[in-house]
Amino acid sequence: MNAEPPEERSAADERLDEHFDLLRADAPQGSTELTRRVVQRARWQRALRAPLRAVASLLGAAFHGVAGLAGVKGRGR
Repeated sequence: MNAEPPEERSAADERLDEHFDLLRADAPQGSTELTRRVVQRARWQRALRAPLRAVASLLGAAFHGVAGLAGVKGRGR
């Protein structure tokens, strides 16, 4: 990975490369259970996103309606 010639590399760089080689050799493997749980959570969050946006829009519209009836001016008006 390093473009330097081997003779210009320090001993610390060599030790660091050895350490990285050990980490690469013992890379953790993802479990199928973890994958299943992540996908399951993403699916229910996606299913809730549209209804929550609709409720937020409805509440925002109701707030602006009440504020308009009460004569309260918001920002930019």
